[in-house]
Amino acid sequence: MSNHINIRRARLRTVGVLAGALALYVSAALAATLLSGSAVVGALVSNAAAFAAGLFWLRTQPRREGSEGPVSNRGVLGQGRGFWALTAASLALCWIVGQAASVWLYSLVGSAEFDQHAAAKSSAPIPLTLLLVLILAPMGEEMLMRGVAYTRLRRHLPPLAAAVVTAAVFSLLHLNLVQIVATLPLGLLLAAVYEQTGRLAPVIGLHAVFNLLSVIVPVALVSSLSSLTFVLLGGSGLALLLVQLYKPLSAVSREREVAGSHA
Repeated sequence: MSNHINIRRARLRTVGVLAGALALYVSAALAATLLSGSAVVGALVSNAAAFAAGLFWLRTQPRREGSEGPVSNRGVLGQGRGFWALTAASLALCWIVGQAASVWLYSLVGSAEFDQHAAAKSSAPIPLTLLLVLILAPMGEEMLMRGVAYTRLRRHLPPLAAAVVTAAVFSLLHLNLVQIVATLPLGLLLAAVYEQTGRLAPVIGLHAVFNLLSVIVPVALVSSLSSLTFVLLGGSGLALLLVQLYKPLSAVSREREVAGSHA
């Protein structure tokens, strides 16, 4: 009976942590935007606040063993050339397929919210925008979604379920159809890498590379690939790569659950 009560309390604490983290992120963005009149400044402040608060939270958490928390299966995929080659290929497909799908959907239904987002970025000073896109957004968003949300959810959920939840929230936080579609597969990839490595630095780096590609790759190139056929074929290839990343992690997670049930 007491075990069930403890589990319920742990779940309520997880809900509280996630709600608090999201509330901090959103409220900081809104307050800074209202005070500065710039959505870019609002995003800079909210991501800086998310990273600082998340870093403090992680340092106050006791190290947990067993099935609770990210598995951190160092060596499950070897983390050698094979693992990072698979990760690099997945990142490339995440970007190409995500961008092509978002451009294709935008051509069909448009997105006033994305137009506002693009206008806000274009009106801000270029150094400020680059600071946000290449440094603070990857740091703040990864601390929020992988460092805090994913870490906490993994105390209750297997890797894929926690990845789907955090990837969905991660994409929805962008508040426009174009970026939601573009970032959803990225969230799934970054959760798999975080689960495998147990470290935020690699996922922050991958997120920064993803954003860098969005800055330097010509829009015309993406537009030339924005067809339903390419999206379906590329999405199928990406799904196969992600399955290869998640398959060994799911197997280890099941083994630990079985071991825990016999303990």
